[in-house]
Amino acid sequence: MSDHESDFSYRPRQEQPLEPLLEKEVQVRAYELYEQRGKGHGDGTELWLFTGLDVNGVAAQKRPELEAQIQATLNVIPAYTWYALPSGALVFVNERTADYLGLPKDHALRFGIDTGAAWDSHTPLLHPDDREEARRVWSTCLSTGTAGEFTFRVPSAEGKYRWFLTRAEPLRANDGTLLLWIGVNLDIDDAKRGRGCSSQE
Repeated sequence: MSDHESDFSYRPRQEQPLEPLLEKEVQVRAYELYEQRGKGHGDGTELWLFTGLDVNGVAAQKRPELEAQIQATLNVIPAYTWYALPSGALVFVNERTADYLGLPKDHALRFGIDTGAAWDSHTPLLHPDDREEARRVWSTCLSTGTAGEFTFRVPSAEGKYRWFLTRAEPLRANDGTLLLWIGVNLDIDDAKRGRGCSSQE
């Protein structure tokens, strides 16, 4: 387990008015998607993502149900969030990200639709000069199954580039099976500009 991940289990009771109490073992994991303290990107703000999975039957859990829960969670996080398949293919971006990119309302990435995209299908969304490094880091994450982070520039719907720090964390079932990659992009353009970096370079 990485320094940015922790987990524990508990047994919540589900009360049914006329039925016996049912027990289900749920595994709760906390993913530190971003911790600014000491990195020079902000004022110490922390962003964690908590997930709960049925560890008794996660292997049989329907992917659409799992993804629907994650989509709902990512859409309420005040950041640019996304998830990718175990292969690395980007399949979902939250509303904030989709609006920033100017994606059509019916775009597949808004709904988590698997279009059979390649593991690096997201790179055309980045600044041309950042694509090679993005592929290298993402390839390392996929081959090792470990979290990773890097910076890149992404154009807005208006065509203006801004710097982002992205962090990707693997979401795993209790048996270690990789389910999805969860990611968050933090806008660090102002901090970059303060250090003399141009978004348009």
